[in-house]
Amino acid sequence: MKKLNLIALAMLVGLISSSAWAFPVPSGSPRTFVSISGRDQGGCQNPCLTFQYALSQTSVGGEVIAVDSGNFGPVTITNSVTIEAARGVYAGITPPASPGAGVTVNGGTVILRGLTISGGSGGDGIDFNGGAALSVENCAINGVGGVSNGIAQTSSGKLSVKDTVISGSGDGVSLKATGAHASLSHVWLENGGNGLILTVGAVASISNSVISGNALPGIIVAFGADLNVESCLVANNGNIISPDIGAGILAEDGGTVLVSNSTVTNNATYGFYEQTSGTFDTRGNNTVAGNGTAPTFGTITPVGGV
Repeated sequence: MKKLNLIALAMLVGLISSSAWAFPVPSGSPRTFVSISGRDQGGCQNPCLTFQYALSQTSVGGEVIAVDSGNFGPVTITNSVTIEAARGVYAGITPPASPGAGVTVNGGTVILRGLTISGGSGGDGIDFNGGAALSVENCAINGVGGVSNGIAQTSSGKLSVKDTVISGSGDGVSLKATGAHASLSHVWLENGGNGLILTVGAVASISNSVISGNALPGIIVAFGADLNVESCLVANNGNIISPDIGAGILAEDGGTVLVSNSTVTNNATYGFYEQTSGTFDTRGNNTVAGNGTAPTFGTITPVGGV
């Protein structure tokens, strides 16, 4: 009898142990990796091949890291995550055809760091369609071309862009959403359509940045949007098709802009341009010279500091 009881106890312990192992565990790893020699299979215990598959194997709030140089495909993000390149690694993404994007953010708090988004078939570089916040750090967005945008925000989240170059896109950064808030610092917006455009109530600041060589105005603020420009160079933008299209910075149709400590020069027509119920304020400490027609047009209002 004693022997039978010991056997029963052992069986019970084994059953409990096996049941414990059968309990569901959270899926995904806090950190996954991609490599040009990786494979999109399993749980990414070894590196995956694409950002999209690696993301599917990564827990919310985790990291996806490119460990060697290659192109890791477009990615759509719905949860909080950091996607980044290891130091010295080229982590490339090629946008698909429009209306797709190299990176589409639909949810969460997202950080993109050290990525290169280039070329493609007409899609934007980055689309920020939803989520709490998106931070773009030390990235390059090159040659998405046509009417495609380097970064397009159509959501009410918070966008931060720093130490990033955006070149050869339709608009460098496009902010078109009520409740959109953006901060840009040490950003180059070059050789596109508009460098930076804000409409539909977006609110933003840009500082220590260069907006240059764009075919249309370097900066446009319209339709209830509000922009603060601090310590920027706005140069060589626009064309002479019409005076407003040739401006360095344009405020129109209810848009409000405040410019401080900036240089606005060599734009096709005017440096500062206000029209159609725009509001254009200046701290009075800017250099506006060498523009094709004149320094300013419209009502430019000096405002004092606090």
